[in-house]
Amino acid sequence: MQNSWHSNSGEKRGSKSMASSTGPMISSMSWWIALPTQSQPSLGLASPQAGETVIVYRVEGAPNTRILINPNGTVAIVGSDENMLFLNFGSRMRAEQFFAQRLRQDMPGLQMKSFEVPRSFLEELRATAVEQSRARMFPKAPQISDPTKAPDQFGLQPAQIDKLRGVIVQGSGQIHK
Repeated sequence: MQNSWHSNSGEKRGSKSMASSTGPMISSMSWWIALPTQSQPSLGLASPQAGETVIVYRVEGAPNTRILINPNGTVAIVGSDENMLFLNFGSRMRAEQFFAQRLRQDMPGLQMKSFEVPRSFLEELRATAVEQSRARMFPKAPQISDPTKAPDQFGLQPAQIDKLRGVIVQGSGQIHK
């Protein structure tokens, strides 16, 4: 397995000094992250069964890249957790619509990405999320985003982003467009 990452432009990223047995390296701006490989031992967590997961979508481009997915489907969340992370849980149709909107706006590097998380994570967001108009009263709560466009769209705060990193079903990441 390679210990370097290739960007979309084909530029080789990474360095021998940072490469390790942890797996490929990826970069976003000045962030370097070692991604786990399939040969690494499991953390002892059982993989969710079919129906116990939900697909999470994100449409993003060069100006707002937060999700990196390597060729084996490993997912990393990058950037500052202080910036809310907007995600769509379960609505590919809404992701397609938003992709088309960003395409019309000529967003550079536009991609639609997805990965899976346990359904219980979505249920927790549903139970704790507040409308954006109430966000000041509950500054650490996830925010309901664009409820007229699709259900289960949320802006995640730092605590939820941190938890998300631990529940992503690694190997499920895909870049659709």
